[in-house]
Amino acid sequence: MKENTKKLLSEMEEQLKFISLETDNPLTCAELPIQVCQKILTGVKAFISKYKFKSVAEEIHFFKEVKPLFCSKLFYHISIYNIETRKPNGGFKVTK
Repeated sequence: MKENTKKLLSEMEEQLKFISLETDNPLTCAELPIQVCQKILTGVKAFISKYKFKSVAEEIHFFKEVKPLFCSKLFYHISIYNIETRKPNGGFKVTK
């Protein structure tokens, strides 16, 4: 389980780095990471639904330590998206 979740986490981080380097539009730069995080989190959920935990401690460790690593990145990027969408359009005079 550890190898698979580490692989998914590193894959997500690589895709997020690539998005930040690739796009110049702040709104697109805020929207695409949400899609990446949701896709990876769906993969984690699919993996866990098929995986049989070896012990209760392993299951607790996953839900307390591992899954929040994925969810926190999704929540962070949702917050960034909300900030970007609520930002007023225009120059300095409009925002003042």
